[in-house]
Amino acid sequence: ADPLSYMNTLVVHDSMLMTPIVMVPKYLERAEIQAYYHTALQEVLLRQGPLTTGSEKKFQPSTIEKNDYDQRSSLMASPLLFQTRQNLSSSCPFDYSSTFIKEQHTKMVKSKCDLPFTCDDNVVDDQASVMSCAGDPLETNETFGLQPLVFDGSTGYADFLYSVTDNPFLSRASIVTQTNRFIDTRTKSLLLLLVFYTPQAGITTVAKI
Repeated sequence: ADPLSYMNTLVVHDSMLMTPIVMVPKYLERAEIQAYYHTALQEVLLRQGPLTTGSEKKFQPSTIEKNDYDQRSSLMASPLLFQTRQNLSSSCPFDYSSTFIKEQHTKMVKSKCDLPFTCDDNVVDDQASVMSCAGDPLETNETFGLQPLVFDGSTGYADFLYSVTDNPFLSRASIVTQTNRFIDTRTKSLLLLLVFYTPQAGITTVAKI
């Protein structure tokens, strides 16, 4: 290979100032390089480089303007969870779905509940214990130690958000319940309520998620 076809490189491991790099598509004789150098010399001399080197900038603090949102809001009350619940049903909107659920329940009972195994009566008798469709709203029974209440036209169950998220267990009426069971297959809808107040504007905001 022709050595003149290679581009020589220079590796520098420290800060340095250098003239702009110019690449041309042909080999230049020394006389041509010198002529180009003297032609561009005056222009290059005007370029003094950065006033501050990169290594110096690392130790110089930079001022950043930050405009805070002046209308700050605060949470007025503990966030609340409100859920509506529904019964489970083996009767579905489609006839085949109802038949399918009953067949799955029969298979489960034969494979898991026949001797030498046993199952609770509610599992054997309830065809919706394996698979189910949505049934009627559940509005009267106590759930999770909570009594039903009406909110925004819907009957459901309300609890503090931190009760469910910050505790693995809750004891109510001498019954210990796992908080991860607050939301289950009977949950129809879930609403998170947050109440904020903005002193600067005198506005109270209710956020529903």
